Amino acid sequence: MEVVASAKEIGVSPRKVAVVLDAVRGKKVTEALTILSFLPTPTARTVAKVVKSAAANAENNYQMVPAIIVDGYSTSIEIMTVPIC
Repeated sequence: MEVVASAKEIGVSPRKVAVVLDAVRGKKVTEALTILSFLPTPTARTVAKVVKSAAANAENNYQMVPAIIVDGYSTSIEIMTVPIC
């Protein structure tokens, strides 16, 4: 099952978002949020919000444990997808 959270029209280029996503791809939510809290870019805050939103969606909408793996991808509209393992 895959839980999706997105941030649209954030005013950041997809290339900058991809750099931040590369730092957290394949990590669990707690690890990803810890890494994002120490990254100096403002983009990291936006990605952290999306990761928190995806974890909340998994917990509330699908009754799943929010310790999920982050598998993010970025397109021209900055979408982040978090699949449930």
